[in-house]
Amino acid sequence: MMVQNPEPVPCRLLFILARDANKAVIFRRGPTKWVQIILWDTARDTFEQGQWFHGRI
Repeated sequence: MMVQNPEPVPCRLLFILARDANKAVIFRRGPTKWVQIILWDTARDTFEQGQWFHGRI
């Protein structure tokens, strides 16, 4: 039996806020075991995309 057009699994987001700076690191997981690291400047509300990593962090 073949499944047609399964619902895509949403990505998972985890963030860690810096204590003494207006910065946070966002870990975006998905698809599968790929993780993207994103820098969030909370003062300017801007994002800087970083590397994709295959595996677990």
